Amino acid sequence: RDNVVTSGSYNGMVYAHEAKSFFMERCDVTGNALQRNPAVTNGSYEGIVYVERLSPVAASDAMVVERCRIDENRIERVSNAGIIGMDGSAPASLNNRLSNTVISRNRVGGAGNAVYVALSIGSAFQITNSTLAANDLSSGEGDLIANSSNPSVPLNLRNNILYFNTLRAGFRYINATGPANVSYLDSDGNHAADPWNPSTPILSIDPRFTDASAGDFTLRASSPAVDQGDPAAAYDDPHDAAGQALPPARGLQRNDLGAYGGPGANDIGFQPPTVDDPATTDIREDVIGTY
Repeated sequence: RDNVVTSGSYNGMVYAHEAKSFFMERCDVTGNALQRNPAVTNGSYEGIVYVERLSPVAASDAMVVERCRIDENRIERVSNAGIIGMDGSAPASLNNRLSNTVISRNRVGGAGNAVYVALSIGSAFQITNSTLAANDLSSGEGDLIANSSNPSVPLNLRNNILYFNTLRAGFRYINATGPANVSYLDSDGNHAADPWNPSTPILSIDPRFTDASAGDFTLRASSPAVDQGDPAAAYDDPHDAAGQALPPARGLQRNDLGAYGGPGANDIGFQPPTVDDPATTDIREDVIGTY
């Protein structure tokens, strides 16, 4: 929280280089700034969370971001960057995913993107039950989601909300001839010329967040995104025996669009422990915090 990093190229607020896998769960990354080094004309390949040259060993090795809140961060004067970015994977990795994560109220300058994916051929990236909302990319030429390295790499989106983002170029999947497989999405704009290949109708209606201005992107009970996700049982919200969704999900057990729906629906971001574990000698649970 509230850190400033000055960089040139290939850097990030949370950065991994040539790791065999990257896993981030239940994290808050808020109020940080990644700014240009004055000695560099325009930084490149950077991000608030950035994984470069993933080097998977097992089939399960991947970049995974789950149940995180990435909110009110700032990136200045960069290119090929993202609030979340992934560049390269050798060998290919099929299990890269972003799920039940809120990316909100971030500001990206230069030619940055909210999510930047540049993967090797044979890899894939999935965005499931996530909310990308109120991000400001209007000061640059960036896009909400970009895949600009190997055009045959599929980008799979399911059960997401992408709304209230300020864009110059629009909601795009750029430089890609391969499929962007989209299903069950609420979005207030996408670039018609890009190969989105939606398999279900795309909603374009205010999702009625509880309080977006205060950073609360849960859904109101009256939200049109409630019970509008994939109806397959594998995507159901947690629910009781009567089929009623358990909070923070709403309505019935059918998947709610956005970060607070689906089988991973739970509290997003860091949850402080309530009881210290006396068996923990090196890291005490009661002093772990948000940084």
